[in-house]
Amino acid sequence: MSEAPCILVLNRIAHPLVRDLMPGAEFLVVPAAPDPQIPPGAESRISAIMARLPGEVRAETIAHLPKLRVISAAGVGLQNIDIPAATRAGVVVVNHPGHGFLSVAEHAVGLMLALSRRIVEIDGRLRSDGWRARDHFLDRVSDRYGTVLFGQRLGIAGLGHVGLHTARICRLGLGMDVSAFSPSVAESVFQEHGIRRAATMADLCATADVLLLAAAYRAGRPPLLGTAELAVMKPTAILINVARGGLVDQPALVDALRTGQLAGAGLDVFDPEPPPADCPFRDMENVVVTPHVAGPSLYSALGLARSNAEQVFAVLAGRRPPHVVNPEVYDRA
Repeated sequence: MSEAPCILVLNRIAHPLVRDLMPGAEFLVVPAAPDPQIPPGAESRISAIMARLPGEVRAETIAHLPKLRVISAAGVGLQNIDIPAATRAGVVVVNHPGHGFLSVAEHAVGLMLALSRRIVEIDGRLRSDGWRARDHFLDRVSDRYGTVLFGQRLGIAGLGHVGLHTARICRLGLGMDVSAFSPSVAESVFQEHGIRRAATMADLCATADVLLLAAAYRAGRPPLLGTAELAVMKPTAILINVARGGLVDQPALVDALRTGQLAGAGLDVFDPEPPPADCPFRDMENVVVTPHVAGPSLYSALGLARSNAEQVFAVLAGRRPPHVVNPEVYDRA
């Protein structure tokens, strides 16, 4: 690099370690928006973008940055980056698989336990009613005290890092039976981890006591969990979504939860994000919600910071980083 890089950061820097690993770099941190407000005069200097949700990198932004060479996603997800536009402009896009999956998997298990043991509901009643909350739940133990996960079937849609690690925790730690729908994953992976293969998404839904969505999301595709899939689920089943809100037909999910077609849901992701103020999930006692925070932890933040710095630095130094999303940029060079 002949000059110190100027890096546009949408939202905020994930961890101060990024600065430590890129000494001399200029960081321009701006609020996340579809049309980021770049400081006057900075457009001609920016050579890299670090895009954290809900920040977006659109074609218009790319077109106004003549020195832009690399866009780094916040983690694995890429729905906030116009990859075709970046590729046309010769801009490398990188992401960071394998850094947040431990946090996401543990968060998913936490949502399962919160729902099955009704932890959030009990906590709220204890805070409002005092020790009378105990009698409220003991008197209605059959339907209000919650169940256990031991011996139940966990169905996983998507056997990537998150899906596999959640399977390990639930099978070995909680005594759950695990099945998965993940057509691209080899049979040897299923056998190695003691996971049953579901032939279709409908088969997975029909047999699951807990359904975990951990699949990749691609904009424009139909929801993985729609009306037909919800219709075959057990009325005692719960849904956990730590992947992307677009994987679920949300109006259909609302109906299923309201009518008792589904017992409950633990949701860390929504479509859109942030959800509107009148989002019905907020008022449902059988739903536990968190604001897309399954991935962040000190452990994952340190790994993502290092990966961001190393991959951005590699591109700016003329080297090919390990996790290029659009290799066509190099193939045509």
